[in-house]
Amino acid sequence: MLRFSGTAVWLCLLASAAGCARNGAHQNAFLLPWQERPETVPGVKSPQERISELKAVASAATPTVGMSEQLAREIQQEQDPLVRLHIVRALAKIPDATASAVLHAGLEDPEKLVRVACCEAWGQRGGPEAVQELTTVLEAESDVDVRMAAARALGETKNTAAVAPLASVLSDNDPAIQRRAIQSLKAVSGKDYGYDVQAWRQYAAGESVPDKPVSFAERLRRLF
Repeated sequence: MLRFSGTAVWLCLLASAAGCARNGAHQNAFLLPWQERPETVPGVKSPQERISELKAVASAATPTVGMSEQLAREIQQEQDPLVRLHIVRALAKIPDATASAVLHAGLEDPEKLVRVACCEAWGQRGGPEAVQELTTVLEAESDVDVRMAAARALGETKNTAAVAPLASVLSDNDPAIQRRAIQSLKAVSGKDYGYDVQAWRQYAAGESVPDKPVSFAERLRRLF
């Protein structure tokens, strides 16, 4: 009976691999341990291809009504957080209950970048529901980046109902949250009391607050 040494067997394998590599039809039939399999699979879209498609949906001038149910099914099965993020962005402009439900659920996503994207989407959608969702995030979220996104999005809703939740964080322990809340209060109210926390509190309480004169330095800052 013929016997082959370990070296001989290994050389045979290398020769076989080289032959497969030269044959375009079978170049992926045999892969050595240090070789990686290609990311693309025939008939299956790569994450990069899917993200490109979702970006096109998100940037469309007219919302793609009717896609929300398909995207809702996809996001439940999607393991890649970047793809989930882009699904959220694609749903932002679709004005139906299914899209709203996905954006609501997305605020509990384990990946904070997806939760930030949901905040941005709610800011884009606007309306009372958006204010309610973002207020909950501002009050209950533990991650500062997501809270910052919620405070910013509340300002983008341009809804005066956002004044109360924004005023409630003027005494937040994080100065960045306080500053972001004031910037959003300016956007929502059309008022400008600078960074005078007490003046903003008075405004939120319904008190009459005289307009503050804008300093020369502030006028320069607004120009640039």
